[in-house]
Amino acid sequence: MQLFNSWYNRKSKKAEPIETLIDLFEKEGNNFDDRRPTTDDRFTAEDWKSFDEKKQQDILMEYRLAFSAYGEVNWCAALGTVLANDEVVNGVSERGGHPVERKKMRQWYLRITEYADRLLEGLDRVEFSDAMKEMQKNWIGKSQGAEMEFGIRNLELGVKVYTTRPDTIFGVDFLVLAPEHALVAQITTAEQKNEIEKYLAYVKSRSERERIAEAKQISGCFTGAYAINPFDGKEIPIWIAEYVLAGYGTGAIMAVPCGDQRDFNFATHFGITITNIIGEHFNGQEANPTKEAVLQNSGFLNGLLMRDAIDIAVAKIEELGIGKRKVNYKMRDAGFSRQRYWGEPFPIVWKDGVAHPLEEKDLPLELPHVEKYGPGPEGEGPLANITSWVNLTPNPSPGERGTPDKSLPGYMNSTAEQWKSTLSFAKENRKI
Repeated sequence: MQLFNSWYNRKSKKAEPIETLIDLFEKEGNNFDDRRPTTDDRFTAEDWKSFDEKKQQDILMEYRLAFSAYGEVNWCAALGTVLANDEVVNGVSERGGHPVERKKMRQWYLRITEYADRLLEGLDRVEFSDAMKEMQKNWIGKSQGAEMEFGIRNLELGVKVYTTRPDTIFGVDFLVLAPEHALVAQITTAEQKNEIEKYLAYVKSRSERERIAEAKQISGCFTGAYAINPFDGKEIPIWIAEYVLAGYGTGAIMAVPCGDQRDFNFATHFGITITNIIGEHFNGQEANPTKEAVLQNSGFLNGLLMRDAIDIAVAKIEELGIGKRKVNYKMRDAGFSRQRYWGEPFPIVWKDGVAHPLEEKDLPLELPHVEKYGPGPEGEGPLANITSWVNLTPNPSPGERGTPDKSLPGYMNSTAEQWKSTLSFAKENRKI
C-alpha cells in the first residue's frame, strides 16, 4: 500500500507520497516532468481539475511505484497457471509438456525502472568485480537516442519507434512491429489478414526467451501496410516479427539492413531491397554498425561523419515536431503474478475500474478459506472462484476486492470454450 501510494520524483531522486504529485498537477499540470503518461498528453492545471476521477486515477497509475497494467504472460491451461520464461521449452511447459501460449493479462508491477540511474550510480560505490559491474550495466541497458513517429500511408495513424542511431534515418528499408503491438490489427490489410493470424498463432506459443535467443531462426510476416519516411517521403513496408518485443522501447523498430546484422539477415531472407548509406563501408555481404562512415544517400545529412550526424538528426526530428530526444533502458519493471502464487490478496478495492487502497486500519487483508484450489473461469487465480470474497457492495458503488487478473478481451487469447476443452482433456488424462 505504501508503494501504491508513492511516486518517484526525478528531481529529488526519491520516492514521495502520491499527494505531492497531485499537488503539482493542481498547480502546473504535468509540464514539470520530462516524462509523459502513456496517453502521451500534456495537460495544464486547469485540464487536471476538469478531468473526472477515472481519468485522474489512470494518470496517477502511470506514476505509482506499485501499479497495475496489462502485460504478457506465459499461460498454461493444462497446469492452470502462469509460467516463468525458463519454465517454457519449445512452446510447452517444462513440467508435463503442455501447450503454453502468450496471453495478455492484468498484472501488478513495481516501477524499478525509475531507479535505473541510481542503480548505475551505485555501482561506483560497491566492491563488485569489474565483470559483475559490466553485467549489471548491460542489464540496466541505458541508451540515448530519439523517439520519432512514422506516418502510415492512407491512414490517420503513426508508428512510434525508438532508435539510438537517428543518423541512419535515410537507410530505413522497413519497420518491424512486435506481434503484440496494438497497431497490428488496425493496419493489417484484408489481403494479409490470414497470414498475419497464422503468424500470431505461432508467436503466442513461443516464450520471450525463445524469441530473442534464436538469432539464426528468421521469421516474420508483412502486414500489407506502408509507413512514410518523414524526411524523404519514401514508402516503407511494415512487418511483424518475433524478435521485436512489445515491452522494450515502443514495441517497434526502424530497420537499417546496411548497419544492423539482424535487420540485414531479415531483409536478405525476405528479399527486401537494401539501401546503402555508408558507401564502401558496406560490402553487401554483411551489415556494418560503424559510426565512422561518411553518410551518402542521406539528404540533409550527406557528407557528415555518422557520429557527428546523430545530434544533428535529433535536432531536426525535434524541429519538425515528429519526435524527441529520449533516454531508454533495457531493464523492465518487476512484475509479479497472482496466478503463480495462487492468489495472494492485494489491499485494493476496484470500483468502476478505479483502484482504491484499503485503509491501514483494515489490514491485514487475509485470504478466505478455500475448499478447492484451481484457476478462475478466465485463467485468474483461485480467489476468482470465491465470489462472496471478491464481490463487494459497499456504498456508494459496487466494488471488487483484489479483482482477479482478468484477460484483456480479444487479445491473442483462447476462447472460454477452447480453454474449457483443454482443461477437460487434461483432467480426463490425469494431467492435473
